[in-house]
Amino acid sequence: MLSESWKTIPWACPSCRSAIGTDLVCGCGHNGYQLNGMIYLHRNDESWEQCMVERNGWIGRTKEVGLYRENPDHFYLPDRLPHLKEFYAESKAHIDAFAKHENLKGKVCLDIGATIGWVEAYLMETYPETTFIALEVNDDDLCGLGRSNAIKQKSGFDFVSLVADMHHMPLQDNSIDVVFSIDALHHFRDMSTVFAEVHRVLKSAGTFYGVNEPDRPDDTVEADYIKEYAEIELRHNIIERRPTLREYSQAGALLNVRAINDEVGLIHRVDTAGLLLKGQKPR
Repeated sequence: MLSESWKTIPWACPSCRSAIGTDLVCGCGHNGYQLNGMIYLHRNDESWEQCMVERNGWIGRTKEVGLYRENPDHFYLPDRLPHLKEFYAESKAHIDAFAKHENLKGKVCLDIGATIGWVEAYLMETYPETTFIALEVNDDDLCGLGRSNAIKQKSGFDFVSLVADMHHMPLQDNSIDVVFSIDALHHFRDMSTVFAEVHRVLKSAGTFYGVNEPDRPDDTVEADYIKEYAEIELRHNIIERRPTLREYSQAGALLNVRAINDEVGLIHRVDTAGLLLKGQKPR
């Protein structure tokens, strides 16, 4: 079922950035479409081809670890079952700190790299009237955004499922109040381009949060460091990065991105309990 709130979103053509209506048709010739409860609004170019490599990698990884199946755990994330409560403890702590630090009530919020959309359902328990857009490249029904249909039905919450490229966001300039990314920023192939898009779509004084992001020490070589933590992902051509805090900040310089772990009382241990990053668009 397609969320009714999609009609209120300030859509833009991902190719020319012109504003478009709910027909998802642009005068430049680019057409989006609706399918299986999702909005598809992306370019069909080299950037999207690279997104599809990533999509197929996640499907392959999920199959290899034996989780490519109907998974009832999705309905109880992050902590409604004992094993989930333990496994998602750090992510939940970061998400809760973010949601407490930034009042999301009544805002338009964009989640980039949203996977199955479970974070939207979780946040809507606190902010049921907020508009959430879950942007993801992987539309798979079991391990991608296609799974959001079942999550919406089970939770009773309604959010927008958007299949698109975060490097070319199909949203109008100065239209989003809050952009966030949960455990996903380190998977983006070009963080500087993504941050430039975040800066473009954010309203004046709008905020960005990178939630529970892993990093690496300053004195390490990234390619060597990653091998220890992400062997299976690398085999499936999944983008894995472990930027330093300085590299996150440099990529997000337009937004003055910084770590706020100390401000909100979160422990930061390199790679494991990650960074809570915050940036803000200048007024």
